[in-house]
Amino acid sequence: MAEDKILALREWFNGPPPEEEYDDARAGLERMLMRAKAMASHNLILPLVYYVQNVERDPANDYRPTKGNNPAAVAAADAAVALLVDACSLVNVHLEDAGWEATDPGQTAGSMVYKHQASGLQTENPDLPDDTWEMQLLFQIPRIITGTSFPDDPKSCCYTARVVHLSPEALEIRIPSDLTALPPNDAARMVAVIDVIERDEYDEEEQGPVTKTMRGLIHGPWQGLFHEPLGKFDPLEPPGRDLHEWSSVTMAGMALLATRGRQGQPKVLLLGVGA
Repeated sequence: MAEDKILALREWFNGPPPEEEYDDARAGLERMLMRAKAMASHNLILPLVYYVQNVERDPANDYRPTKGNNPAAVAAADAAVALLVDACSLVNVHLEDAGWEATDPGQTAGSMVYKHQASGLQTENPDLPDDTWEMQLLFQIPRIITGTSFPDDPKSCCYTARVVHLSPEALEIRIPSDLTALPPNDAARMVAVIDVIERDEYDEEEQGPVTKTMRGLIHGPWQGLFHEPLGKFDPLEPPGRDLHEWSSVTMAGMALLATRGRQGQPKVLLLGVGA
């Protein structure tokens, strides 16, 4: 069951190996942070987010799971939330060490406003001591798993990033064999489709700032809200609205055909509408 795998992963995350003893609490926190970053690099954050979002939630009841959910799905979601909270809390420890203090809720669901004690600077995106994408993803976890709703559909639970689809390899939860990066062969089999809410500063058609959902294709470990997908589109737009120019499609096809003989037999599919 998913819950059992998540609980096993949490036990690995929280507990030191039997042969290892920590000299002090700080060493233990550093080791846990290494494990949290390993969870990110091994693409374990994404399936946990999937299980959190895999239950229906009621915005009118503090986004708690509704009564019609499968109990096993709710148990997996609760276990995933607990582990994700454990992981992202380590980032706050390092922010506090760097002089940042969480003061107020931010504008985005799940975000916080941080104030730097020395400079007085206030921001929702403080400078992280370790500015790797793994650390950024851990910092973004509250924004990713916190539900929200919009005025035009107040009864629906939405997320800043919603997992639409995961390949079996991307959904698999396993304890990392080491704390290094994910093996390339494993990463190559991981595919995800994710909807991310984006806010444009200005839209010419709407004559002002707009918020829209962009659906993106991710290959390999997901690096968070600012991960540039292989391709993305607005699922609410009618088909055919955002097409590449025929010349661009032709040039791309010619480039692929030019590799023939060097990289096997490439398969090229060209779709177009003639006038």
